[in-house]
Amino acid sequence: MLEFLDISLLPKADSDASQNLHQVNLTLDPKEFCVGLIGAESSGVDDLFNILTGTGPRHTGTILWQGMDLSKLRREQPSKIAVVRPTSLPLDPLSLRDSTLAKLLSASHLQQESADDSIARAVEEVLELLSLKEKSEEKISALSDTDRTKAQVATAILQGAELILCDTVSFGLTDEEQQGLIESFKSAAGPGRRILFKARTLKLLDPVDSLILLHEGQLIFHASTEHTLHYFNISEPGQLPEQLKRRTGAEWAASWKKHRATFYQMRAAERLQDDANVSAHKSPASPVLPEQDAARVEFLVSMNKAIRSEIGKLIVGQEEVIDQLLIAILAGGHCLLEGVPGLAKTAVIRSLSQTMQLGFRRIQFTPDLMPADVTGTDILQEDPATGRRSLVFQKGPIFTQMLLADEINRTPAKTQAALLEAMQEHSVTAGGHTIKLEQPFFVLATQNPIEQEGTYPLPEAQKDRFLFHIRVGYPDRESERLVVERTTGEYKAQIDPVINGAQIIECQKTAKRVPVPAHVMDFVLSLVRSTRPDAEDAPAFIRELVSWGAGPRACQCLVSGAKVRALLRGRVHVSVEDIEALALPVLRHRIVPSFKAESEGLDADKIILRLLETLPRLPKQDGL
Repeated sequence: MLEFLDISLLPKADSDASQNLHQVNLTLDPKEFCVGLIGAESSGVDDLFNILTGTGPRHTGTILWQGMDLSKLRREQPSKIAVVRPTSLPLDPLSLRDSTLAKLLSASHLQQESADDSIARAVEEVLELLSLKEKSEEKISALSDTDRTKAQVATAILQGAELILCDTVSFGLTDEEQQGLIESFKSAAGPGRRILFKARTLKLLDPVDSLILLHEGQLIFHASTEHTLHYFNISEPGQLPEQLKRRTGAEWAASWKKHRATFYQMRAAERLQDDANVSAHKSPASPVLPEQDAARVEFLVSMNKAIRSEIGKLIVGQEEVIDQLLIAILAGGHCLLEGVPGLAKTAVIRSLSQTMQLGFRRIQFTPDLMPADVTGTDILQEDPATGRRSLVFQKGPIFTQMLLADEINRTPAKTQAALLEAMQEHSVTAGGHTIKLEQPFFVLATQNPIEQEGTYPLPEAQKDRFLFHIRVGYPDRESERLVVERTTGEYKAQIDPVINGAQIIECQKTAKRVPVPAHVMDFVLSLVRSTRPDAEDAPAFIRELVSWGAGPRACQCLVSGAKVRALLRGRVHVSVEDIEALALPVLRHRIVPSFKAESEGLDADKIILRLLETLPRLPKQDGL
């Protein structure tokens, strides 16, 4: 899935216009396989297309494809991205310009060592897919511009491209030729392959899944063709240019931001209707988990994107929080979330449990909450058959798979301690009996950083049981706008399951098999040991600013989390970057700043960041 979040191709107000900075963020729906980028010559659509192909101006924001930055993917796996330009056709060193189309496509096949009959079948399939079967024996030089464009798409498919970017398709083409070309794009696009094409203006858009419309450098609209016509109150796309002349790009962009919640609601309703048509009130089955580790890496990458997409139906922003929660769960750890009220901490956790099909319970911790209210208690029951009375253990809310301990610092230490055995041993002891909890089991606790009067700070020993301490911050302006639009309107989201508990356990086992290079392990040890003020190699500022440093569990948490983070990004080894990315959530609750640090306004985060800056990076060893 390609992710952009918003588009503004105008220079940012706080930057020098000569720097030509651009903001590129937008999310495509999973069902959008054939997407049109439309706009006049000065609309910015050329800049957007060139940014996607890697030939455009600098931009801010991140463009992701399958969980990896598009520019990085272009360097490391170039075969996954193809650029199609109607005026050119890629030829290999054999100069196949006067060869037949079938011969060119055979030479372009991804697996050159495949059997001849296998290559022939693949070529025949792609020719039929793009309606080129009758042109298979024609020479390349005799093909029309439309067929040459189709041939490039066919070449990209045979080379294994999953994202195909096609340049302008409207110049010099009749309506019929343009329609045929777009229909070919629609036929070629689908699950596992997405096509984005650029056009100046389009009169026939029936085959297109969605339209991204730019005007004067800003995103005006992004929705299906039907929604586009409804939004502009026109009967056909050919009337768009006249509509655009009536307002400036800023006016259209402002109008889109005002009304987009309505269209999100319409699209959500369509998805619900589609699900109802396929299976009445039945949740879609989780995909089968592959047996081989290499295939599981791909499964984890796609699972990560799918979960983010599902949670994104309800939660706006909070990408870093969601990322760290996913890492913690797949690493088999617990999380402590800290943030002021109203930042959707509870909603994120509830949505996450729905995508994972895990049992979910919430406990609101209060000063009068007792340990038995958490773990359960013995109650006296009478057997109706014999009339005899006996004590029966009534399970408490801790007997679930994902437990939300809301405002955990509002309850006394003895009740907080009721979670210790469950978090570490995944079992509960009551009445002389030990009962195992259903697996997987996670405790996600929240606490409020303000209003500390009447609270009970977690003991250091209990905080150390949490894999991550996640801080939830305020949303940015546009995210907060969308939150208000959704929550004050009729918008409703349905979260679909993506993975189940048994698959999570298998993914946890896969993560444990990820290798850690020696230089990365040395970096982990150096980082954690440097937080201890009494260590010989501790920096001077650590001795002054830290009272207590992190213990060995911090090393375990860093390595476990880094293994999962690497897998979610499609890598099968841990890098120093993974350790640095998780240093704050792993260490911030395991370091106790000294009185001097507190008097200077330095918290654990600032100390950790300073330590990361001073810590030397060891060179990679050969073969890594």
